[in-house]
Amino acid sequence: MSVSRLLLWSLTLALVVASVWAWGGLPEQIPTHFGPDGLPDRWSERSVWNWFVLPGIAVAMAVLMDGVAAWSLRHPDMQTLNLPSSKDLMALPIDRRMPILQRSASLMRWMGVGLLVAFGLFQMGAYAAAFGEPSQPWTLAGLFVCLIGSPVAVVWGLVAISSEITRQTRAVREAAAI
Repeated sequence: MSVSRLLLWSLTLALVVASVWAWGGLPEQIPTHFGPDGLPDRWSERSVWNWFVLPGIAVAMAVLMDGVAAWSLRHPDMQTLNLPSSKDLMALPIDRRMPILQRSASLMRWMGVGLLVAFGLFQMGAYAAAFGEPSQPWTLAGLFVCLIGSPVAVVWGLVAISSEITRQTRAVREAAAI
């Protein structure tokens, strides 16, 4: 199992377990929305829906990210992912596609890890705010991960994938020239 996959599922489990653990001690009013300043701006009655919607979305996102990544590796003959230079990718022999698809699967899982970190920070902020503790550090850190970390990771990953497509295409051409 890859590090990214292990982290993806470990963080998913940690978020769910921590949310279940916190559920019993929550007050009757909990924050259900935070403004761009990281402070709660909407409060609701404590309910299963209000507290567990974020962990539920996290589980669905982890299943989706890991599922699409695994599917693309099991079906290298199909264009499952929308990647830069997809036409060049599909022109490669399957054995040359695998390093590219592995990088793509890794990128998807690492993106999931980043989003789970953000979700965990948001849930910690909600927990802190529910008890009158400062929530801003948690929620602003979550916003930072989403707004800065995610785009940087996507650009970095797409550059790495494009480079790998170029490298594999060049290797096929060089092998054909021999």
